Amino acid sequence: MQLGKPWCSTCCVHFNTFEEHREHSKSEEHVFKIQIRYSSPSIPRYVMEKAMEHWDRVKESWNDPSDERPGDGSELYQVEAP
Repeated sequence: MQLGKPWCSTCCVHFNTFEEHREHSKSEEHVFKIQIRYSSPSIPRYVMEKAMEHWDRVKESWNDPSDERPGDGSELYQVEAP
């Protein structure tokens, strides 16, 4: 962490101004990470990182509720522990 610079410990990101930090805190990605972080049970960091690799697909699925998804679990990813 750099002294005097705004910092998001959830996303591990530095900002040049407090305005940038404020905008970031309103972003969908940040809000999603906060929700995951404080939901229980706790999700291991490597699972969270894998989920964030597919953030665009996650966000897209939220915005398109009419899209039918198979119920057989084929949309889930297998994540191996590091």
